[in-house]
Amino acid sequence: MITTLCIDSDKQAKKDGKQLKGINFTKDEWNAISELIPILELFANATELLGVEVVDFTEPNTTFDDDVEYEDSEDGDIANNQSKQRKIKINTPQDCKNLILKVKSALYESITYYWNISEDYRLIATLLDPCCKSLFFVSPELHSNIHLKLRSIYNEIKLEYSKQEKDCYEEYLTNSLLASMFSRRYERGDEITEYLRVEEIGFSECSFNWWSKNENRFPILSKMARKYLAIPATFTPSERLFSDAGNLMTVRHTSLSPSTFKHLLFLK
Repeated sequence: MITTLCIDSDKQAKKDGKQLKGINFTKDEWNAISELIPILELFANATELLGVEVVDFTEPNTTFDDDVEYEDSEDGDIANNQSKQRKIKINTPQDCKNLILKVKSALYESITYYWNISEDYRLIATLLDPCCKSLFFVSPELHSNIHLKLRSIYNEIKLEYSKQEKDCYEEYLTNSLLASMFSRRYERGDEITEYLRVEEIGFSECSFNWWSKNENRFPILSKMARKYLAIPATFTPSERLFSDAGNLMTVRHTSLSPSTFKHLLFLK
């Protein structure tokens, strides 16, 4: 297309060909894209899995969280005069020197910043997720240690839990024989062993629904699950909701009433 436009007799076509040649990817940029795809693909897959939804790349208004300005003319004029968050000079080739290393470093720094929590806490939360409780991705030693850690926390909660239940019932049981009989009711089995024997559920199934249905079966572990699984692994869904709100409330929709805006966002 570049060659065809450049030899066209029409002046505008030649100008477009020259401009297209200037903004076209260089060989280094194509090579960088090829190297970036397998790196970013892992994060895209994780975001899709943890975000419980898929980005619709057919909708340009919701593909990215922020809008950009871009320069596509020879004199450097901004194509869009509205105020934007970022500016991209597409006439200037990307400096690909050490680009892959810079991207990897930025990703690593982001991970260590946003997921700066103890390894024990992360693994216990994973162990309490019926989707991936097998912990197949950790070493045998770490696998054994985290099981012992979970059992230690479980025994502490179980002791307190059983004491509270016994006290509650024994308050109304004055007969020592009846109290002895009912106390056996709270000599519960080992929930952890039984839980680990249960087959894992699929990633498409909801872990919270699973715990809700099995709360009576695992009363103590379900309490622990509420604590460890309460924090979402990603804020992607809420971030996309903010983006949708920004796309609805534009300069052309400033007269929308709050009620209309809320209903439009709900329909979106």
